[in-house]
Amino acid sequence: MLLAGPPGTGKTLLARAIATEAGVGFVAVRGPELLSHFQGASEKALRDVFARARTARPCIVFFDEMDAIAGRRGGGDGATIDRMVAQLLTEMDGITPADGLIVLGATNRVEAMDPALLRPGRFDLVLRMPELDRAARLAVLRVHAATMPLSDAAALATLADETEGAVGADLAALCRLAALSALSRNADAVTTTDFDHALATFRETRPCPTM
Repeated sequence: MLLAGPPGTGKTLLARAIATEAGVGFVAVRGPELLSHFQGASEKALRDVFARARTARPCIVFFDEMDAIAGRRGGGDGATIDRMVAQLLTEMDGITPADGLIVLGATNRVEAMDPALLRPGRFDLVLRMPELDRAARLAVLRVHAATMPLSDAAALATLADETEGAVGADLAALCRLAALSALSRNADAVTTTDFDHALATFRETRPCPTM
């Protein structure tokens, strides 16, 4: 399965949650970490990932930022990417249902990936991470504010109304900023004013705002 969506939408968190719920091993690697300037080293690193995952079976092997190692062959990324895609196809084609090995990938550029990886038998399912609706935003805020003393329980509902377009990472950051605001005042609880200050700070400092 390939998880597709913008940064901060919880792709890595979802992959870890799947492994935890399934009670299986979890081998995670960021795609760029496998790339090397030395010929053959990148492919060896990829083989080593699968070898490590096979020793931990049943296991999920998770590739974050997968487009870094699985871009379209014949493009401008050079022979290394072509060899990496070929090696990845070889590894995935060797997996059978009885192997106890599942491959998950995550990318925010699914259109950049080599089409051979997206056909049936490889990444059979592309799961696009949805934009959070108000109910989901409120649920995420409640998780991140669970250990924070709040002066007004309705503050989270108001913040959920004002954060359309936010991803999970944005909401986590807002809660941290609100907590810091309260700490700077030596306050006993986080107030609506702290959340307002956090939202204003976040919007001023974020380079590519979506909300």
